[in-house]
Amino acid sequence: MSKKVIGMIAILLVLGLIVVNWAIKEKDKELDFPAILMHKEAGVLMWVELEKANKAQVTGRFNQWIQVEDEGKESHIDVRPSMINANYKKNEYKWNVMDDGEKHTYHGWVSDGKFLVQPEGETEPTTLHPVDEATLQAEQTALEQAVESTDEDAEYKEKNRLKHFFEKLNNVYGFVYASEDNHLQLFIKIDEALLEGEVSGLLTVTEWDADEQTYQEKVYEANGITDGRMLEWFVEKEEESVKLEGSIQEEARWLELSYWNADQPLDYIAVTKDEYELRHKEFLDKKAD
Repeated sequence: MSKKVIGMIAILLVLGLIVVNWAIKEKDKELDFPAILMHKEAGVLMWVELEKANKAQVTGRFNQWIQVEDEGKESHIDVRPSMINANYKKNEYKWNVMDDGEKHTYHGWVSDGKFLVQPEGETEPTTLHPVDEATLQAEQTALEQAVESTDEDAEYKEKNRLKHFFEKLNNVYGFVYASEDNHLQLFIKIDEALLEGEVSGLLTVTEWDADEQTYQEKVYEANGITDGRMLEWFVEKEEESVKLEGSIQEEARWLELSYWNADQPLDYIAVTKDEYELRHKEFLDKKAD
């Protein structure tokens, strides 16, 4: 092999080593990126705290604070911390997060000084902007205060809802049900309904007696509890308390309630005293089928 060929090979080897060394350095070169990147929207705070960020790998903590509002319960913040250990491949970083035993895959990439995060299956990414520690803490405090404010507002609305409901309920004389075959009429008379949820009154059962060929009527004392949605009615029947369960419409126009001789809840409608007396008379005048 000539000296000229050997020289050319040596030059190519040197150039190759230079290229490989440059590639390694580029791969390990730290990105000029801030330590904290954050995204916020109504009821959601998301941020990444970077520990390492280069063109090959991103590591750090991925945090999500989500405001949760469940009807009938205090709102709270669902805290979802996780770790990022994402490798760079096919022009993006990719990492997995375990949430309640389920694996969720996230994709991320850098664009114009921002970090874009997109859960697998979503069509639009979420943009995280660079912030400092003070800004992050301020946003965390703001979300916590929003949750407290939501609870106070929800409590105020709930008190008003209950007040409105019991005003309506106390203006109702009672609720009546009648079977289509005219065998049975049930009447719940409301004597008292308290804002604390206690309800008291009477249950009148008018039922066709086939043997006597006439209607038999029984009146039971009853007490119950309601929150303007659910209703539990305890009837003192033959020296035992029978529990009837159901629901009541928030404007107190109707209710549905179980009955000891029925397979499913029965529908009652609200009536005035005159309306009940008329319905009861018509029921008695019409014999059962």
